[in-house]
Amino acid sequence: MDCIREEIVKDARLGSQIAILFRTNFQTRPFEEELRSRSIPYKLVGGYNFFDRKEVRDMISYIRLIANTRDDASLLRILNYPKRGIGPGSVSAIHEKASQMGGSLYEILFRICESPDFIPSLQKKIQSEIYNFVNLIERTKKKFSAAPKMYFALREFIQEVGIEKEILLEEKDEKVAKARSFNLSELVNMMSYFEENHDSPEKPTLFDFINRLNLLMEDESPSDEDKKDNRIQLLTIHQSKGLEFESVYVPGMEEGILPNSRVLTEESSVDEERRLLYVAMTRARKHLCLTGAANRRKFGEQTATQASRFLMEIDPETMDWVSNDEVRQQETEDFFAELEKLKTGS
Repeated sequence: MDCIREEIVKDARLGSQIAILFRTNFQTRPFEEELRSRSIPYKLVGGYNFFDRKEVRDMISYIRLIANTRDDASLLRILNYPKRGIGPGSVSAIHEKASQMGGSLYEILFRICESPDFIPSLQKKIQSEIYNFVNLIERTKKKFSAAPKMYFALREFIQEVGIEKEILLEEKDEKVAKARSFNLSELVNMMSYFEENHDSPEKPTLFDFINRLNLLMEDESPSDEDKKDNRIQLLTIHQSKGLEFESVYVPGMEEGILPNSRVLTEESSVDEERRLLYVAMTRARKHLCLTGAANRRKFGEQTATQASRFLMEIDPETMDWVSNDEVRQQETEDFFAELEKLKTGS
């Protein structure tokens, strides 16, 4: 991301001349987060921004409710998701009772648990589902407080609440279901990364994470038309066919991503992946950057990766190999060089 910012600021390159090309849409989340955190406007072509995806918004609503049970908007979104049989009539009765008593919706649910006939019109089955829901939230609050890392609790909660099972019932297309479940994993990865990089000596809280989410979910300013017209382009390699950009970044140069894990046992399919990389590489007019990660997070846990076989097929004379450590070292050297210039007045 520092390279991209440098291209925009130092090289005066328009954002629309820069593209990040992905093998699959699964890869976009960390890039969206970094671009937003650095106030670099971007456009996700042909897809929803990570925070606009239903399963992500649903899980964030759960996180908000666990942190603050007076958050009525979040509760209303997920009270009957996954489906619990708590329909509009029951929700209306709960809402009416909360208005009468001047309390939150969750307080009314808690009262129903203490006294099942608190709202006589609710069926026994609904009362039982409300009890299970409140019990789940209360247990999870304690788990978040006690867990050495918050993402441990979030990972367990995702399994327990059953959203992934609900997604499988909703989606006929297995690929779509897998992608939606993967987004939940990415939310765990995001929390893991947040905890790992929290810049306070104190253990981060759920409220700290929610504040981070709030910053990342803020809308772009609609008045800044120049920025919106010149956003970094985020798109899949397939979507990039026929397009060209001054600078192209291709992340995920790892076995399992490019080439994709589905084709590793079929040589003909690997050839197709090779052609796909060729498409990505030839989208760049001036600057091409192929990147890969030494480790990736899956549900918050780091796993080692293997470099893509395709990197070994590229003539090394045509490439500059740079590691993260070298980038950081160069940035440090540049910083002190600039500092020395300021001291000498040159």
